[in-house]
Amino acid sequence: MYFFKKIFGLIFVFTILLACNDHRMSDKNFNQLDSNEFEMFVNNYKPNHIDLSKDLNDTLKYFHITDLFGATSNFTKSKWVHKLLLKQYLYHLKTANQGYGLYSMRKGYTSLIINYFIEENGIDPDGEFLNSGVVVHKVSNNQMLKKDTAIITLLKEIKKEDSRIIKNMQFDY
Repeated sequence: MYFFKKIFGLIFVFTILLACNDHRMSDKNFNQLDSNEFEMFVNNYKPNHIDLSKDLNDTLKYFHITDLFGATSNFTKSKWVHKLLLKQYLYHLKTANQGYGLYSMRKGYTSLIINYFIEENGIDPDGEFLNSGVVVHKVSNNQMLKKDTAIITLLKEIKKEDSRIIKNMQFDY
């Protein structure tokens, strides 16, 4: 009887170890799935507020952005962050004809996005003001990002908005 208890115990432990290993494998697949879903989110993102954090905090929480960023390559993170910020700046131009301060938008999970942008681009993290338009300059100086077709399209749209704003600024003296 003692012999059967040992065998049953070993089978039980072995089963638990297999289940844990399967769970880790499914987490790995989930992270890849999560990454693909987040990529789709970034590509389809359309801002609705001047403050980036009002649009993104719930979504970033849903995607477990801290874990996702930890398991993602720097280039992929950079594309995501720059696309989001380019879209936000374009929204700023379309709705208010100007950029807005990114430092003030570092709230909740959105701080991870903005802080990544600040760190990657060597910007002072404690500066007084950081206009959202700086993303255009930073992307323009990054050879890898400038090749992305979605980023190229966003830069063209931003240039078009800049032209519209300048055209509408003609003063009658």
